[in-house]
Amino acid sequence: MLKQTPKLVAAIEAKTLPDLMYIEGTALGAVAEEGKPKYVIPVDDLINEVGKDDFYEQWLDFYKMEGKHYLFPIDAFANLTHIIKPMLESVGIKEFPDSKGPIPKSWNDWEEFAKAYKKKFPDKPVFGLTLGPGAGDGSESWEMVWWPYGGALMKSQGKAGITFKSEATYRTLERFLDWWDKGYFPKDAFSTDGFYNNNCYLAEITPMIVEGPTPYYAAVTRNPELAGKTILTGCPSGPAGSITYTSEDGFIIFKDSPNQDLAKDFILYFVKDKDAFMDGFIKPTFGGLSPVFKSIGEKLKAFSPTWKFIIEDIEKCKPANVSWTYNLPSKAADTIHWDFTYPTMLSRALIDRIPIDSAIEEAYKHIVEVFESVYGY
Repeated sequence: MLKQTPKLVAAIEAKTLPDLMYIEGTALGAVAEEGKPKYVIPVDDLINEVGKDDFYEQWLDFYKMEGKHYLFPIDAFANLTHIIKPMLESVGIKEFPDSKGPIPKSWNDWEEFAKAYKKKFPDKPVFGLTLGPGAGDGSESWEMVWWPYGGALMKSQGKAGITFKSEATYRTLERFLDWWDKGYFPKDAFSTDGFYNNNCYLAEITPMIVEGPTPYYAAVTRNPELAGKTILTGCPSGPAGSITYTSEDGFIIFKDSPNQDLAKDFILYFVKDKDAFMDGFIKPTFGGLSPVFKSIGEKLKAFSPTWKFIIEDIEKCKPANVSWTYNLPSKAADTIHWDFTYPTMLSRALIDRIPIDSAIEEAYKHIVEVFESVYGY
């Protein structure tokens, strides 16, 4: 995923916006904050022409604002837990507290596994999560633990809507510190390598990672043996439920474009032949990009297991984007996610060993500054 918000902001300021743009949905906040979509036009007419009933509802409405769609969805993404079955079974746990079965369901279950795994393999790490600023994955690692324990960045626009500084934030950072000190993370987890967590899975360094389906796709193409012993499940849950980091990509059309009709024609050309769209765009990723169309999803059932887990994940979990619990496009939230506020906080507490209160206060001060700069209040 690209760090697109700053590029969009620069294009807005320079008045050099294109006719249309293919973006990750979170970046929509730069051009269409909820309540004031100043730079883009609705695309409901295109959605209706292609067939509104053929969209999975959870993807169609994910970035819906003011009752309208400003993003034409093309593909979807959701984080999954990749589990290497022989490594999971190596400690012989038959039933976990929350799952009531042999596959961990919650972070509590994974803590039980980690204790047993480290007892048997004291020198091996357990959680293959990026903690540093690697392609946004360090931010996701924090969010994937924080959200299930009740953490959230914001509930509304403006600094009065910030909910970051909560009991859940303190408890989650304590949990990360405890896991770090117990050696549950690899020692180089603060790497800036954008594929760090992927590599923890592909090199079989850790029993689990939490990431989108791309690592599994890589295993299918490079290491079928690893793919064959991989279990895919939803993200680990907590007291607040199973909350899954999700995003989708799609097209936006800019309001000032003199070529809006041409832009619309391009989108229709791109997706209207569903079979060609499936064969040329979705299928080559083997489910790394999940289809947003039901008709394509049905046809891919026998082709790729990954899309199935993504759709089921969203149906069973609460889909979240970077502004959770606001869960609408937000330039401020996108900035916080992509300027690595969370990995910096983790580094300050886990590496620099400053008090948890101080690490959270530093992050909170920065978050307030970002919200004030974006919203002006």
